[in-house]
Amino acid sequence: MLRKTLYARLELMKKVLVLSFLISSLILFLTPNPVLSIQTAIGDIDPDNLQSFTRSLLSIAFGVAGGVAFLLMLFGALQIMTSSGDPEKMKSGSELITSALTGLLFIIFSIFLLKLIGVTVLEIPGFGK
Repeated sequence: MLRKTLYARLELMKKVLVLSFLISSLILFLTPNPVLSIQTAIGDIDPDNLQSFTRSLLSIAFGVAGGVAFLLMLFGALQIMTSSGDPEKMKSGSELITSALTGLLFIIFSIFLLKLIGVTVLEIPGFGK
């Protein structure tokens, strides 16, 4: 008996949650957005201008990826320094540094390829600025 009432309450709560989510998302999408740009901690992002939005999104993504690669290299160096001669810890630290450098090289080459394809081959206006 207790299980049935708990199950019924859970089903009711689930329905209320779904309904409230649908109503709030409907209100969110139907109201006009007077804000011209979104202020973030990194800078202003203009969602109406696709070129500016893509440029800022890519610069943020590449910056975060480079920062993560740098932190992984620092962590790998810390592992090597604190290994106290343990060959397994030294190997894992050097593998972490190698993986971070490989990822950083992938990021650099992807930026190069994006600029090469976007500016030279496809000549997308405003892509190279």
